[in-house]
Parts: sequence; structure tokens; C-alpha cells
Amino acid sequence: MHDSVVFLDLDGVLVTRRSLVEWNDGMKNSDGLDDGYMLVPELVARLSKLCEEADAEVVISSSWRVIHPLDRLRRWLWRAGLAVPVIGVTPRSGHNGPRGGEISAWLSAHLHVERYVVLDDDMDAGYGHEDRFVRCDLQDGLTEERAARALS
Repeated sequence: MHDSVVFLDLDGVLVTRRSLVEWNDGMKNSDGLDDGYMLVPELVARLSKLCEEADAEVVISSSWRVIHPLDRLRRWLWRAGLAVPVIGVTPRSGHNGPRGGEISAWLSAHLHVERYVVLDDDMDAGYGHEDRFVRCDLQDGLTEERAARALS
């Protein structure tokens, strides 16, 4: 059990505007591509490197956890090149509350975690975690600079 985790949003971190367009075009020209094909392998590799350097595991905080089972998310991330464990998902607040509160609830249930970072493109994920929040965006996702900030 690691004492470091990365709370991971997918859209805006590992999924970019360009990958969404490419996925949508692929859907029109094939028998269908699952949502996992929106993940950008270069960004997934950057996340893997960040996690390996921080000796961290991944917790999914993305809204994708609501519509896709954890095993499917793990499979897609692995297929895209994630080389570290995905150990779980944050709980859903019943009233679609701020993601930062869901992260706090997960941390309250996992007191062994001493270090963490939140990677997300939505400001609400940073509420209560301002000093550990790295805001990404849908344009370019998890850049080298953002990954370096996550490690600092």
C-alpha cells in the first residue's frame, strides 16, 4: 500500500480537444471505438513517469467513473500505456458537489496517504487542495511543465 496518490481527471488531463475530434471522426468511419481511444498515449506515458518518480498510485476522480466500471477504466489506461496501478475511484457526492469534496472524502477513508496531487481541468477539484492542485486544460492536457509542478 503506497502512501502517495495522484487523483486523476481524464478530460483535460489525458484527453485533449484534438483527441476528442479524432475519436469522433473515428466513430463515423468505423464500427465504433470505445471511449478509451480518446486517451492520448503521450500524456498517459507522462502520467506514468510522474507516478513512478513520485512512487504514487492512481485514483480516478474523473466523471468517467460514474459511467464506466473501474475495470474498464483500468483496461483503457493500461492499453494507452499506464504502467502504474489504478487503486480506486473517489466516492460520488449525492448532489453533484465539488470534486474537491469527493477527494477529501476518499482521503478521510485512506488515512495512510501522506502525499497526493490533484490533476484536473476543473477548479472545483482544487477546493480544499489548493496547494496540491495542478490545473490542466483540454487544449494540451498534462504538459511537461504541469507534470514537473505535480512533482514539486
